[in-house]
Amino acid sequence: MSTMLGVTSLIDYIQGKIRFLVYASAIPGPMWSENPAPEDFDTVMNINTRSVFFLARGLSDKFAVGSKFLIVSAALAHKYLIPFPLYSISKAALYMTYQVLKQEIKTTAVGSALPGIVKTHISNTVERKMQTDLGINRIEPEISAKFLAYLISDRVSCERFSQAEWNIYTQDHQSEWLEEGDEMPIPPAFRP
Repeated sequence: MSTMLGVTSLIDYIQGKIRFLVYASAIPGPMWSENPAPEDFDTVMNINTRSVFFLARGLSDKFAVGSKFLIVSAALAHKYLIPFPLYSISKAALYMTYQVLKQEIKTTAVGSALPGIVKTHISNTVERKMQTDLGINRIEPEISAKFLAYLISDRVSCERFSQAEWNIYTQDHQSEWLEEGDEMPIPPAFRP
Protein backbone atom coordinates (compact mmCIF):
# COMPACT_ATOMS: atom_id res chain seq x y z
CA MET A 1 0.00 0.00 0.00
CA SER A 2 3.03 2.30 0.15
CA THR A 3 3.28 2.58 -3.64
CA MET A 4 0.85 3.11 -6.48
CA LEU A 5 2.14 -0.11 -8.02
CA GLY A 6 0.98 -1.97 -4.91
CA VAL A 7 -2.43 -0.28 -5.01
CA THR A 8 -2.99 -0.92 -8.71
CA SER A 9 -1.78 -4.53 -8.34
CA LEU A 10 -4.42 -5.11 -5.68
CA ILE A 11 -7.11 -3.45 -7.82
CA ASP A 12 -6.15 -5.61 -10.80
CA TYR A 13 -6.06 -8.77 -8.66
CA ILE A 14 -9.64 -8.41 -7.42
CA GLN A 15 -12.13 -10.10 -9.72
CA GLY A 16 -15.90 -10.03 -9.40
CA LYS A 17 -17.90 -7.87 -7.01
CA ILE A 18 -16.86 -6.81 -3.51
CA ARG A 19 -19.40 -7.11 -0.69
CA PHE A 20 -17.25 -5.34 1.91
CA LEU A 21 -13.75 -3.97 2.28
CA VAL A 22 -12.00 -2.92 5.49
CA TYR A 23 -9.00 -0.63 5.13
CA ALA A 24 -6.81 -0.75 8.24
CA SER A 25 -3.30 -0.27 6.87
CA ALA A 26 -1.28 2.20 8.94
CA ILE A 27 2.17 2.91 10.34
CA PRO A 28 3.02 5.35 13.16
CA GLY A 29 6.11 6.88 11.59
CA PRO A 30 8.85 8.55 13.63
CA MET A 31 8.31 10.52 16.82
CA TRP A 32 8.74 14.30 16.86
CA SER A 33 12.06 13.86 18.70
CA GLU A 34 13.30 11.54 15.92
CA ASN A 35 13.29 14.46 13.44
CA PRO A 36 10.98 13.14 10.71
CA ALA A 37 12.40 13.57 7.21
CA PRO A 38 10.43 14.38 4.04
CA GLU A 39 10.77 10.71 3.03
CA ASP A 40 9.12 9.67 6.32
CA PHE A 41 6.26 12.07 5.63
CA ASP A 42 5.74 10.62 2.16
CA THR A 43 5.83 7.01 3.40
CA VAL A 44 3.34 7.60 6.23
CA MET A 45 0.98 9.60 4.02
CA ASN A 46 1.20 7.02 1.23
CA ILE A 47 0.27 4.11 3.50
CA ASN A 48 -2.13 5.83 5.90
CA THR A 49 -3.98 8.11 3.45
CA ARG A 50 -3.12 8.21 -0.25
CA SER A 51 -3.51 4.47 -0.82
CA VAL A 52 -7.08 4.38 0.56
CA PHE A 53 -8.15 7.20 -1.78
CA PHE A 54 -6.79 5.53 -4.91
CA LEU A 55 -7.86 2.07 -3.81
CA ALA A 56 -11.45 3.29 -3.34
CA ARG A 57 -11.46 5.06 -6.71
CA GLY A 58 -9.98 2.05 -8.47
CA LEU A 59 -12.46 -0.36 -6.92
CA SER A 60 -15.57 1.82 -7.19
CA ASP A 61 -16.97 -0.17 -10.13
CA LYS A 62 -16.28 -3.48 -8.33
CA PHE A 63 -18.47 -2.83 -5.28
CA ALA A 64 -21.68 -4.87 -5.22
CA VAL A 65 -25.02 -3.20 -4.57
CA GLY A 66 -25.41 -2.74 -0.81
CA SER A 67 -21.68 -3.12 -0.17
CA LYS A 68 -19.68 -1.41 2.57
CA PHE A 69 -16.22 0.15 2.59
CA LEU A 70 -14.96 0.64 6.15
CA ILE A 71 -11.98 2.89 6.88
CA VAL A 72 -10.27 2.27 10.22
CA SER A 73 -9.36 5.64 11.69
CA ALA A 74 -7.99 6.82 15.03
CA ALA A 75 -8.85 9.32 17.74
CA LEU A 76 -5.56 11.02 16.90
CA ALA A 77 -7.18 12.23 13.67
CA HIS A 78 -9.09 14.69 15.84
CA LYS A 79 -6.64 15.55 18.60
CA TYR A 80 -2.84 15.50 18.83
CA LEU A 81 -1.89 13.77 22.07
CA ILE A 82 1.18 11.64 21.52
CA PRO A 83 4.41 12.76 19.82
CA PHE A 84 3.85 10.99 16.49
CA PRO A 85 3.09 13.98 14.25
CA LEU A 86 2.99 12.16 10.91
CA TYR A 87 0.54 9.58 12.20
CA SER A 88 -1.83 12.25 13.49
CA ILE A 89 -1.51 14.33 10.31
CA SER A 90 -2.14 11.30 8.12
CA LYS A 91 -5.14 10.18 10.19
CA ALA A 92 -6.61 13.69 10.02
CA ALA A 93 -6.20 13.57 6.24
CA LEU A 94 -7.74 10.07 6.27
CA TYR A 95 -10.80 11.45 8.07
CA MET A 96 -11.29 14.00 5.29
CA THR A 97 -10.70 11.25 2.73
CA TYR A 98 -13.57 9.35 4.37
CA GLN A 99 -15.76 12.47 4.10
CA VAL A 100 -14.89 12.87 0.40
CA LEU A 101 -15.38 9.20 -0.48
CA LYS A 102 -18.68 9.12 1.40
CA GLN A 103 -19.97 11.88 -0.90
CA GLU A 104 -18.31 10.85 -4.15
CA ILE A 105 -18.62 7.06 -4.32
CA LYS A 106 -22.22 6.21 -5.07
CA THR A 107 -21.81 2.46 -5.50
CA THR A 108 -21.10 1.62 -1.84
CA ALA A 109 -21.64 2.87 1.69
CA VAL A 110 -18.44 4.39 3.08
CA GLY A 111 -17.92 4.34 6.84
CA SER A 112 -15.22 5.20 9.35
CA ALA A 113 -14.52 3.59 12.71
CA LEU A 114 -12.41 4.37 15.76
CA PRO A 115 -11.47 0.90 17.10
CA GLY A 116 -9.76 2.17 20.25
CA ILE A 117 -6.19 1.51 21.30
CA VAL A 118 -5.87 -2.09 20.18
CA LYS A 119 -3.08 -4.41 21.28
CA THR A 120 -1.29 -4.41 17.93
CA HIS A 121 2.16 -3.91 16.48
CA ILE A 122 1.48 -0.16 16.21
CA SER A 123 0.48 0.27 19.87
CA ASN A 124 3.47 -1.87 20.90
CA THR A 125 5.75 0.39 18.83
CA VAL A 126 4.20 3.50 20.40
CA GLU A 127 4.70 2.10 23.90
CA ARG A 128 8.28 1.13 23.18
CA LYS A 129 9.21 4.47 21.63
CA MET A 130 7.43 6.54 24.27
CA GLN A 131 8.73 4.28 27.05
CA THR A 132 5.28 4.17 28.60
CA ASP A 133 2.56 1.62 29.25
CA LEU A 134 -0.82 2.26 27.63
CA GLY A 135 -2.09 -0.34 30.11
CA ILE A 136 -5.80 -0.81 30.73
CA ASN A 137 -6.78 1.43 27.83
CA ARG A 138 -5.65 -1.17 25.28
CA ILE A 139 -8.35 -3.30 23.71
CA GLU A 140 -7.94 -6.97 22.91
CA PRO A 141 -7.85 -7.50 19.11
CA GLU A 142 -10.83 -9.89 19.38
CA ILE A 143 -13.04 -7.15 20.88
CA SER A 144 -12.07 -4.65 18.19
CA ALA A 145 -12.64 -7.33 15.53
CA LYS A 146 -16.17 -7.97 16.85
CA PHE A 147 -16.89 -4.24 16.61
CA LEU A 148 -15.62 -3.98 13.03
CA ALA A 149 -17.39 -7.21 11.99
CA TYR A 150 -20.62 -5.82 13.44
CA LEU A 151 -20.26 -2.65 11.36
CA ILE A 152 -19.89 -4.50 8.06
CA SER A 153 -22.62 -7.01 8.92
CA ASP A 154 -26.24 -6.83 7.81
CA ARG A 155 -27.17 -5.76 11.37
CA VAL A 156 -26.12 -2.21 10.43
CA SER A 157 -27.93 -0.72 7.45
CA CYS A 158 -25.86 1.01 4.78
CA GLU A 159 -27.53 4.31 5.65
CA ARG A 160 -26.72 4.01 9.35
CA PHE A 161 -23.22 2.72 8.56
CA SER A 162 -22.22 5.88 6.69
CA GLN A 163 -24.09 8.49 8.76
CA ALA A 164 -21.24 9.31 11.15
CA GLU A 165 -17.89 8.03 12.33
CA TRP A 166 -18.27 5.05 14.67
CA ASN A 167 -16.43 5.00 18.02
CA ILE A 168 -15.97 1.70 19.86
CA TYR A 169 -16.37 3.48 23.21
CA THR A 170 -19.81 4.92 22.39
CA GLN A 171 -22.20 2.87 24.46
CA ASP A 172 -25.35 3.24 22.32
CA HIS A 173 -24.29 0.37 20.04
CA GLN A 174 -22.22 -1.85 22.36
CA SER A 175 -25.19 -3.97 23.42
CA GLU A 176 -25.66 -4.93 19.75
CA TRP A 177 -22.26 -6.60 19.36
CA LEU A 178 -20.60 -7.18 22.76
CA GLU A 179 -21.11 -10.68 24.11
CA GLU A 180 -21.44 -11.78 27.71
CA GLY A 181 -17.98 -11.93 29.24
CA ASP A 182 -16.42 -9.46 26.81
CA GLU A 183 -14.48 -6.85 28.69
CA MET A 184 -14.42 -3.28 27.40
CA PRO A 185 -11.63 -1.19 28.92
CA ILE A 186 -12.22 2.23 30.40
CA PRO A 187 -12.29 4.78 27.57
CA PRO A 188 -9.11 6.83 27.39
CA ALA A 189 -9.34 10.50 28.32
CA PHE A 190 -8.59 11.59 24.75
CA ARG A 191 -11.72 10.07 23.22
CA PRO A 192 -12.97 12.54 20.55
